[in-house]
Amino acid sequence: MKTVSGVFDNADVALRAGEKVREVAGARATVRVHVPGTDGKVVETAILADESSFGPVPFIGIALGLVCAVAVKLIGFPWSYALLGLLSGAISGGLIAWWLTGEAYPRRIYHPRFDGRATYEQEMLARRAVVTAIVHKDAQAESVREVLRTMGGRVVEGFLHEGRLVSNRPLVPSL
Repeated sequence: MKTVSGVFDNADVALRAGEKVREVAGARATVRVHVPGTDGKVVETAILADESSFGPVPFIGIALGLVCAVAVKLIGFPWSYALLGLLSGAISGGLIAWWLTGEAYPRRIYHPRFDGRATYEQEMLARRAVVTAIVHKDAQAESVREVLRTMGGRVVEGFLHEGRLVSNRPLVPSL
């Protein structure tokens, strides 16, 4: 497994980068975004594929289309209008199901005894965010590096608290 991290100056950009990384990293990859919380706390957000709502929604669309088809036929319109109502209900249900699936963002705050907490807190105090991806193949890791660079991040091999800087920009500005 390969781990790639990226440091961003803006939490919003880091979240968008995390979504793009989720797209290129593959289904079995783990993508986490660490953003500054209140009082310098590190808030970790995992970007997970969420398909939990896909199942029943198309069937609800089909059922609604069927109800509309029966209502249209009872009003006295021809069967072609009823079938059009059924088809539009089924398509609408499928589109709504597709729209409802995407990414879920469970959050947690790092435990005070986490070994790498000081490194992440240093970035959070500087109001920076960190995206970390754990992938299974070298090609996926290279795709993640490219996305992180494209979105403006500084790329680090491995976890931030144990990795080495890959990008030519400094990780922490010198004082």
